Amino acid sequence: MKGRVLMADDEPSLLKCLATFLEGENFEVRTVCSAASAIAALDSGEFDVVITDMAMETQTAGYDVVRAAQSQSYEPEVVVFTSFHIAAAEWRKRGVKKLFTKGDVEISAVSNAINRIFDERIRRRALLPTCIN
Repeated sequence: MKGRVLMADDEPSLLKCLATFLEGENFEVRTVCSAASAIAALDSGEFDVVITDMAMETQTAGYDVVRAAQSQSYEPEVVVFTSFHIAAAEWRKRGVKKLFTKGDVEISAVSNAINRIFDERIRRRALLPTCIN
């Protein structure tokens, strides 16, 4: 297994399609269909990457997921999916690593982004000093 991915989206077909693809690339994927479920999952497990839809229970529910991810001690990276345009400055200032607009994205582009994010996490962890007792 390469890493753990949490996906939150209220479109079951998108969840299934992307989860199947990422699982084929050796990621462990957990899917949920709401921001509330994503927040609960973040509190009960560790994920390397969180992929969240922006508009679920509300038009900006994805930002609730982003904030919950950022509050985790294990510091998962966050990718946002959205059906509407969000200015780059807006999502970047909120700590989102990558944004994809639904309808304009190829699944291979998402996979490539997730793999790059995961590889960056591994490199950063390798640079952290280790403590020996």
